Amino acid sequence: MTATDVNTTVTRPNFSVVGRLFVHGPSGNVAVGDISTYNDTSGAPAQKLEVDGSAMVRGDVVFHNSNGESSIVVLDSNANALAVKDAGASPITYWKINSDSQRLETHAPIHILDTRIEAKDNDATGLQFTAEAGNPIVTLDTTDSAENVKVAYPINAQDATDSCATSVDGTCSALASVVTTGGLTVGKKTFMTGAWNLPGTLLECVWFFPPKKCVSRRLFPPPRVSSSTPRRSR
Repeated sequence: MTATDVNTTVTRPNFSVVGRLFVHGPSGNVAVGDISTYNDTSGAPAQKLEVDGSAMVRGDVVFHNSNGESSIVVLDSNANALAVKDAGASPITYWKINSDSQRLETHAPIHILDTRIEAKDNDATGLQFTAEAGNPIVTLDTTDSAENVKVAYPINAQDATDSCATSVDGTCSALASVVTTGGLTVGKKTFMTGAWNLPGTLLECVWFFPPKKCVSRRLFPPPRVSSSTPRRSR
């Protein structure tokens, strides 16, 4: 009678199956676990379904909360609140939620198939790569009309291939270790070794102290000067 009665004022009795499945009558909450944990006197499941132990799902888990947001809630202040790993003989952990440090830890390479990572829009710190202490190393500033990348530490381009040699053609610009098409501003001293290519000029510098020596050698004829244009005295 009580199992099929739709009258919500009726108090349903608790129900237990061989001490392993417990249904709390007043709330309708169901627990899977030992009778010592879930019983009439000492414990009732706090959620609609509680499983005291491991659970295996052979199929999809679908979140469909028509009343609002669906969420996964993990234990607070726990370094291993939730982990995703495989079932191998030596399980590999892929990522972990550390609710103690409030971090999502990735323990395996990230393979991005969509070819993009989207930073927060219109924000001076749209995306940051930081050190352990939170000190920013690279910052993507996505402020509208002022987007830029800020690097707080040296950039070491360790390309040992001398793709340019003394070339000044397009091949060099495509294969160089560092390529810029929007200009370059240097705020402090710049030290270079090897050759420095300028349009029409090869400036060869050797930076040793002492001596410091630069030899300029023009590769192309100098531009013609119109006869109507006065020449500056040297």
